[in-house]
Amino acid sequence: MSISVYNPTLNLCRQTWVDESGSYWHFVGSLVNGDPSFGTPEPVDADRTYKRMACSNITPETFDWRWESSPDQQKWTENWAIAYVHGEPGLTSNLLRAVEHPADIEAIDEAPKPSESPCR
Repeated sequence: MSISVYNPTLNLCRQTWVDESGSYWHFVGSLVNGDPSFGTPEPVDADRTYKRMACSNITPETFDWRWESSPDQQKWTENWAIAYVHGEPGLTSNLLRAVEHPADIEAIDEAPKPSESPCR
């Protein structure tokens, strides 16, 4: 489960992510090579690496999502990838707006999206 909020003081999106195995991570939204990303601001877990969810190849109905890790935030290793496809137009335009225009986050959360989308 994840919850995303916009912090107007810092002008950025933040996301808290938890799962049934006890994982609890804090992510900060940014653009990586012009594409949306949510990454941990510090190393996490026993392996003490940075983690991020990075999106790319964005079209109005599809995008690629990658779970990556890095010891130094310089060289990233892809741990797994998902190609999202959505039947209703607007999925990825809302995804981009979440990072480019974070003040719109409330309107974006109301848009139809796959419930499993970690880039939301």
